[in-house]
Amino acid sequence: MMIRHITVAILLANLITSCALRNVDRLPVGKLNSASACSAATEQRLHLQYNQKNIDWLYPAAVQGNVFAQYTLGIKHANGKDETVIQDDKAAAEWLVKAAKRGHAHAQHALAGLYFTGKGVPQDLRMAFLWTGKAAEKDCVLAQYSLAVAYYIGWGEQQDMSLARFWYLKAAKQGHSNAQFAVGQMCYKGEGVVPDHEVAMSWFYKAAKQGHSGAQHLLSLGYMRGQGVPKNERTAVKWLHKAAEQNDGYAQYDLGLMYFNGQGILAQDKQQALFWIRKAAANYCTLAEQWLQKFQDLQ
Repeated sequence: MMIRHITVAILLANLITSCALRNVDRLPVGKLNSASACSAATEQRLHLQYNQKNIDWLYPAAVQGNVFAQYTLGIKHANGKDETVIQDDKAAAEWLVKAAKRGHAHAQHALAGLYFTGKGVPQDLRMAFLWTGKAAEKDCVLAQYSLAVAYYIGWGEQQDMSLARFWYLKAAKQGHSNAQFAVGQMCYKGEGVVPDHEVAMSWFYKAAKQGHSGAQHLLSLGYMRGQGVPKNERTAVKWLHKAAEQNDGYAQYDLGLMYFNGQGILAQDKQQALFWIRKAAANYCTLAEQWLQKFQDLQ
């Protein structure tokens, strides 16, 4: 079974885009300001004002020590997507530091992202690791996943598969699909744990249900081979199609080969085979590129 490796690029994307500098209006109100002295009613009002794009309250509230306001102002300065707040990495860092020091988990994770890239603060991977750990300890699922990746690749500290699995599991149990996929991979390969294909497939299934194309692909291979799950070619093809339709290059390549060979429940169809293998090559699947070259040489 082909296993995809987690790379530094995933960690970087995780810290800087969808995780560290995420949109604050998607956070549940009850978790926005755990370190703030403001009442829940005040938090509800501030959150409502933010969603209404009324930021008149933001700077005064941040100056007065409201953690949610400090975090929000930091994110706004970092993203620069709001016409009322200019993009300013240094200002972003200053406000995020204030919120992070008062225990705001998402601010801590966002600050880690700034230290990782050196935006607004001197680049410092050790500080990035430190703040990621603080946020992870506060059950920030995004930070838990980032910390797991850090231990997996040996960034910030020495590589530690046991700690990587520990933090992946923390995030996976909170429903993080990438973490669920990673736990599945580690169980399959026996990294930090005794190999267990059945447990691996159960985690791939959890991630696959959430639309994770890599998990859908590996789950399909499990069903095709009867590895960790009962052999079922119809179910295998169902999951393989789901992954291929999400532009997973390796799934597209495997689906193309099945059509080319008339494998399983699929009748041989070379037109469909070429369609999917060409899509796989367009999605940078080197196996597909090599296959197409050989196919053309034979024509």
